[in-house]
Amino acid sequence: MCVYLGAIATRNMRRELINNHSQSALVSIVISAFAWTAAGAAPPQETEQEPAGNHASRKYTLKLETTQHKQYCQANASIEYVQNDDVANVSGEIKNEDCAASGGEFTINVRYRDSDGELQDINFAEIWQREDDRPIAFEREYLIGKNVDLIRVRTRKLNCTCAEIPGENKHEVLN
Repeated sequence: MCVYLGAIATRNMRRELINNHSQSALVSIVISAFAWTAAGAAPPQETEQEPAGNHASRKYTLKLETTQHKQYCQANASIEYVQNDDVANVSGEIKNEDCAASGGEFTINVRYRDSDGELQDINFAEIWQREDDRPIAFEREYLIGKNVDLIRVRTRKLNCTCAEIPGENKHEVLN
């Protein structure tokens, strides 16, 4: 005898989870166990119809934790840079007009020509966060090595997520 265990979840349940703005949702799922006796029988295809044969159903109530819906925003970064011997001095500003409390990540990409004339790239991962609607200003030094020529510095992969940030946890970028 073969036994197939399966869970049938409805589209309405999925929709309820997506539209639920609270941290958790109470959902009922019917779990059915099907048994059949055909020799060499394969499990039934996953459909919302039950296969022919003996079956038993039980109703369970499960509490599923969901994450809060994230609201993404459009942040812009502007930077200025200058080479000072073996360091790239970078200053800049991150602006976001979509929401006040927000944060995110970005990458600083530094391209330089080494002493052999080869182009080299270095990436530096950075994070930012703010609790009000003022732009974030930052200054940072990135070590690029001796006897190199700085070609350019760019921001890459700038992302932004709106968030409610308590005043006690204020962290500005690159402190």
